[in-house]
Amino acid sequence: MAEANPSFPIDYDILTAKITDVVGAIVEGKMDVINNKLDVVQATLDGNTRRLDEAETRISKVEDIIADMETRLTRVESKICTFTNRLDDQEARSRRDNLRIFGVKEGVEGANAIAYFEKWLPSLLNMKTKNGRIRLDRCHRSLGEPISGSPRAVIMKLHYPTDKREVLALSGKNKQIFFDGALITIRQDVPQNVRQQRRNFNEACQLLITKGIRFRMLFPATLRFTYENRRFSFDSAEEALKVVSAIGALRDRARLGEQI
Repeated sequence: MAEANPSFPIDYDILTAKITDVVGAIVEGKMDVINNKLDVVQATLDGNTRRLDEAETRISKVEDIIADMETRLTRVESKICTFTNRLDDQEARSRRDNLRIFGVKEGVEGANAIAYFEKWLPSLLNMKTKNGRIRLDRCHRSLGEPISGSPRAVIMKLHYPTDKREVLALSGKNKQIFFDGALITIRQDVPQNVRQQRRNFNEACQLLITKGIRFRMLFPATLRFTYENRRFSFDSAEEALKVVSAIGALRDRARLGEQI
């Protein structure tokens, strides 16, 4: 083992200082690099923070605008609904003296529909009128091209509301009315949307007819009937069908019990 050379004594303080200087220089260089990178990261974070703040501000403004638009849209929808109901009501009122007659063969009225149907309608229903005629303000076929075997409906406006009510009453008493071999149906003329609402009740009405229960359809689309001294009234076709079906089931069970 070699022995230390006593002619070159080691100064540990100097050695320590040199090592410290070297290590310090290395660490300082590394720290400068880290600090530079941290500065870059901080700058990026600051930029992202500003952008995020701007985005949040814009989003907040957009949300406020959307909330205001939703409120305004709700008001507009409410107004449109109100105006639509008023228009429907006005259209219905304009048609309150109108009748729609189905089954009349095309062309029987000739060139003057008013003159023909003013006498035809009282004669069909054996209706007592002055001079054997009723006064019509307007009379025409429904729109569209005539189809063979499927005559267009006749739409007429009666001058006197009492005549309209009497015609509907007489047609209601006669379950089947025929003219020239065709089944004639007389209905109150109502707007298209009301007719669609009433069609939704067809299944329930058919069940009532099958069970022999008399019913009425009130304007615009309310089904009303009486069963076992209890009056039923429905604005919803689905609810009406549920109740009518239940009534039918109860009647069938009662009949079955009587047979047993």
